[in-house]
Amino acid sequence: MYITTYFKILLSIIPLFHIFKNCNSIVTIKKSNYLSIFQWRTIQSLIQNPATTYVMKQKINNILYNYYEGWAINKAFQFKKQHSYKLKHISGDELSIYSKKGLCDAIKNYNGKNGFTNYATIYINGELYKGLTQLYPITSIPKTERKVKKTFKGKEWFDYKRKLNTKFVGKEEWLIDKTIDNKIENQLSMEVLDKYTEFWKKINNIDAFSKRVFEYKYDFLLEKQRTNKHISKLMVCSEEHIRKNLQNTIEKIVEDNKNEYNIL
Repeated sequence: MYITTYFKILLSIIPLFHIFKNCNSIVTIKKSNYLSIFQWRTIQSLIQNPATTYVMKQKINNILYNYYEGWAINKAFQFKKQHSYKLKHISGDELSIYSKKGLCDAIKNYNGKNGFTNYATIYINGELYKGLTQLYPITSIPKTERKVKKTFKGKEWFDYKRKLNTKFVGKEEWLIDKTIDNKIENQLSMEVLDKYTEFWKKINNIDAFSKRVFEYKYDFLLEKQRTNKHISKLMVCSEEHIRKNLQNTIEKIVEDNKNEYNIL
């Protein structure tokens, strides 16, 4: 019965694959032909079933990729339009490499329990923002230097973090934020500076999602710089999820002395 259902879904989709192969406008056709509700329910059932073999899973993954590749490419062009100034010298085809990578990761990790498009959008947007960082660095530190794991002492660590925190002041100008620099020079002792340095080293060791959320929320001195609502839009998730994530991070790292850092 299980195998019969498996081949039923494959046979119901195969005719559309032949259309894709015999048509020059593959992307256009993919965008206008979606999986039916029955097909989706069958796919989700197969993915969740522990009896599904590796070969079956790979065929399902291929089906999903063939249907959603055009959609992922379109996401890349929408992203390019949204960030037209930063990506004006980057082709949509080059950017689509990142969106297709996100689609592949989403398909690979999809557990069949949630809506696929919303799930895949998280992965695709994550890869597109990664592409934006790699193709158009917005800091005064080269990508190669940012990727190298470094050990800093005192002011060196602050200078490194400060260069990563830029402020947009015009269409063609980026200005390093001087406010924190003045606080460091005029108000903070080296002892206090070392305290924040050690704190951010702990943040660098947590998972990537939580680290990004925390850096969006707080600056080097742990002063709030974005609302949870703003961060939820940047991370493509709910505001409540951001709130809980920040709370978990704080409890995990500074529960014993969070008053010392004046967080929350």
